[in-house]
Amino acid sequence: MTFRKENPRTKTIAGLIFALIPLMILTMHGGVVIAGDEECREYAGHPHVEWWFPLEGSCELITVSGDLAFMLGSIGDGQRALEVVDLSQPELPVMRGSVETPGEGNDVIAEDGHVFIADADAGLTIVDVSNPDSPTLVKTIATPGRAYALAKMDRWLYLSVFDHGLEIYDVNDPQTASLVRTIDDPQNAYDLNIDSGRMYAARGSEGISVYDLQDPSDPQPQGSFGQSFSARRLEVSGRYAYVISLTSSHLLTYDLNDFPDVSLIDHHVGKAPYNQLQVSDSLISAAASTECLALFERDNSGVPTFLGTVEWGSSWSYSSGVAKIGDTVYLAANSGWLIAVPLGDSRIP
Repeated sequence: MTFRKENPRTKTIAGLIFALIPLMILTMHGGVVIAGDEECREYAGHPHVEWWFPLEGSCELITVSGDLAFMLGSIGDGQRALEVVDLSQPELPVMRGSVETPGEGNDVIAEDGHVFIADADAGLTIVDVSNPDSPTLVKTIATPGRAYALAKMDRWLYLSVFDHGLEIYDVNDPQTASLVRTIDDPQNAYDLNIDSGRMYAARGSEGISVYDLQDPSDPQPQGSFGQSFSARRLEVSGRYAYVISLTSSHLLTYDLNDFPDVSLIDHHVGKAPYNQLQVSDSLISAAASTECLALFERDNSGVPTFLGTVEWGSSWSYSSGVAKIGDTVYLAANSGWLIAVPLGDSRIP
């Protein structure tokens, strides 16, 4: 994936004024108003922009662990940073701490007091966040190519390295994390996802590769599917795989129940490319490139029903990442904001 880099410190005064307009509107209406390009409509009890939280730099990746959100982005002058925000009180976010990171950052996972970053040309970066007020860089492990995507299961971390395949690390003790195995593969993986003992790798025009993790330290290829579309991001939940395409605004749903015989059961075309997915039991949230959050209802059939979009009318910003805690979806806006969208009953009138 490619993220537009924007340093908020270099915004013009006019840009800052436009950035504050949605904040002023939201404050006036008690946090239950969505700010659109032409008008503001009240959505009490429905998904709406509750607040915008300013970050030190741009916000291009987001992941959550417990009540903490971890954002990765640029803070200017070629520097990157991981920022930690406490969301234990959803209506009152608190900045806890930050630490500079060495690479550009393509993917991020938070688990058990540590954050793992696929840190592009820098390799694999590990940060200790057991004290959120003072995150500490543990180590960076060099990789032979660009570190691009991550997945983790128990003590095993899987890292996609462009032009060099998959690397498997033992991170049981992050301080002594070490490379265990490399799986040579000429096809680059843009995203990795683990579910029900299998790992899925989104490989662009090559579709989605599947690995058996019966021995987690030695993934075994099981086949592939979805070559009709360029797979960019994916989330697997039970028997269904949800995939967004590399170059267009497609959300694809695959039924994996009869794997390796995989069937495409739904194909939704949105108004703008989707950047990241978050899948829960009944809802799919998609961060879109046109300053919006797209919401889909998910029932037992696995087929997503499009509910609508939540927009905030800021032409200079787009949502680059999405995460969910409880009944609130959090969006990473590339222009340097963390945005909260309480879901209510998920219906968009």
